[in-house]
Amino acid sequence: MLNLHIRKLKKSDVVLGLGDFNTETGTRRVSLETVLGPRGSGTYNDNSERLLNFCFDLDLYVAGSWFQRRSVRRVAWFSSDGVTAKEIDYVLVSTRWTVLENCHVCHSLEFSTDHCPVIASLALKMRRSIVKTCSQNFCYNKRKLNDLEIESQYSV
Repeated sequence: MLNLHIRKLKKSDVVLGLGDFNTETGTRRVSLETVLGPRGSGTYNDNSERLLNFCFDLDLYVAGSWFQRRSVRRVAWFSSDGVTAKEIDYVLVSTRWTVLENCHVCHSLEFSTDHCPVIASLALKMRRSIVKTCSQNFCYNKRKLNDLEIESQYSV
């Protein structure tokens, strides 16, 4: 269902997918070089395959896998056992754009949670909007307001 909505977007749109995808990407990049960077993590499984195929089909890439980070800045989920920690929260970005500058995990929250937010820095280069003045075809002829015949037609 999500695939259909993303496919309807214009090619010029920047697509960002943010969330808890409950899978690790693994480090296997065979035929997925555009999707998964050289710094994937965890163990590859069937959920990983689904996520990476989803990204491949929609021309998205896994943002965090392209940046070298310490493991502390990579892990976004901690199990209640206090030992298990995984990178399962991701930022997905459309491959057409090179807007991503950095992606890391922030551990300094002031409330208790088993997930840490993934922070992505994006640099969008916006075009300056040119305000077009109205051409003669679309502007009102203000001089006609002084014409007595026109004035009598629209008088109340």
